[in-house]
Amino acid sequence: MFSTFAGTVLDPLDPKDPGIRRLLGGGARTEAGVEVNEETVLKCAPFWRGVNLICNYMAKVPLFVIRSTGDGKERFKKHPAYRLLRNQANDEQSAGQFRRQVMGHALTWGNGYAWIERDEAGRPLSMLPLLPDVTKPVRDKSGELLYRTKIGGQTRFFLAENILHIRGLSWDGMAGYNPTEN
Repeated sequence: MFSTFAGTVLDPLDPKDPGIRRLLGGGARTEAGVEVNEETVLKCAPFWRGVNLICNYMAKVPLFVIRSTGDGKERFKKHPAYRLLRNQANDEQSAGQFRRQVMGHALTWGNGYAWIERDEAGRPLSMLPLLPDVTKPVRDKSGELLYRTKIGGQTRFFLAENILHIRGLSWDGMAGYNPTEN
């Protein structure tokens, strides 16, 4: 069900990794000594309001699968991803709820991730959000982009084609910059 990678991944311990920062004592501190991280920042009413407005707006934006035709473009309603984007992303979330959650992750953590579950023929069956504090893009020894995450306490690796990654502003082009860091 999960794509795993048996080779070695080049990924040194990153002190800016949110999970490592929390383990070692939290996020950035303001001059007043207040700790600011992905969870505490949502207690700031203006920040929460801004994130909530953007996420709710994104939940309402209609998404379509479009295909090129000889005369231009058209909605491709028979594409397997159409239902996931328009109606039901997975068994527990509507498409709007899914977009709200992943956008919230992108705004507060700098990255929103989702695993695209596929059938044996490669058709998308569902999109499942991944926790941004334990999901990270990495490269294997050959340079191939993979995504490492933890699900149920187990580390899993996914091919990039099976991950939807909503990336915020990025320094390296691989991962979005976390807005709560410094």
